[in-house]
Amino acid sequence: MRETGGSILEFGAGTGALARDILKQLEIEDSIPEQYFIIEISADLKQRQQQLLQQDIPHLFDKICWLDQMPKEGFKGVILANEVLDAMPVHLFELNDSGPSEVHVALDENEDFIFENKQILSPALKQWFEREEIKAIFDQGEFNEQQCNQYRSEVNLAMEGWIQSLARCLEQGLIILIDYGYPRHEYYLSQRNQGTLICHYRHHSHNEALLLAGLQDITAHVDFTAVAECAFDAGLSVSGYTNQASFLSGCGILELAEKATEGNAETQMKIAQHIRKLIMPEEMGELFKTIALSKDLSAELSMNLIGFSFSDLRRAL
Repeated sequence: MRETGGSILEFGAGTGALARDILKQLEIEDSIPEQYFIIEISADLKQRQQQLLQQDIPHLFDKICWLDQMPKEGFKGVILANEVLDAMPVHLFELNDSGPSEVHVALDENEDFIFENKQILSPALKQWFEREEIKAIFDQGEFNEQQCNQYRSEVNLAMEGWIQSLARCLEQGLIILIDYGYPRHEYYLSQRNQGTLICHYRHHSHNEALLLAGLQDITAHVDFTAVAECAFDAGLSVSGYTNQASFLSGCGILELAEKATEGNAETQMKIAQHIRKLIMPEEMGELFKTIALSKDLSAELSMNLIGFSFSDLRRAL
């Protein structure tokens, strides 16, 4: 916050643990933000966040403010969104011998939810398929062969408007988006013919999106090439992109862990297990990505963000 000034705005703060830890660390570094804003649409989660933050950092609680919507303009500082993009609604589509079709949700004769294909695409999805970069992917020979077996995937068309809203809100500062996903050339692979849609219910994962309607979380991986394109169109700069392992390594996670344990073998073991889950490729280290979008930052700061010092993969976008 010494570099950007201003405040922090976090989307969907979950339990509030991230907000707590950020504020505690910034207090140590004498860089407390003017305010820490949280946008939270869940009344239950908002209450949990307030209880945790009031209990753990009561002396900083007056710095925290809950919002119902994004500030319209004039925000200076850092915007954080951890696993927000993956929860946005997506358009499902299929490719087959007849071309692309859009997958809708309908009711069968028993009033049960079913998927139903419609050859007439919604205007937004039709426009997406007409883009040259999308045509180039699906016109490849391997996709033409795959169409006989049906290829299903998805696209997040809501992301563009959301990133434009962020750009309008942000006067000066940095946007950090953390989520699981791929650049586009890895997202729409012919062998990934069932897309990335996945459901979560009580710590169990499955791919039956029409079960437990309203009770389970439904997510889809993020196309980070699309994130970069939307950012450029909205007047933002892409100041870094990398996987979670490299981002945390650049931020000094190993050095911080060593300092925190101070020779305590039992604590070292516990922290090592947590770090392994965060940075190992077979765990979260490779699938999760971090992308930084900036506006009106100095070139020196924008080009030297420590989270991307270990490895910057913007060329892969």
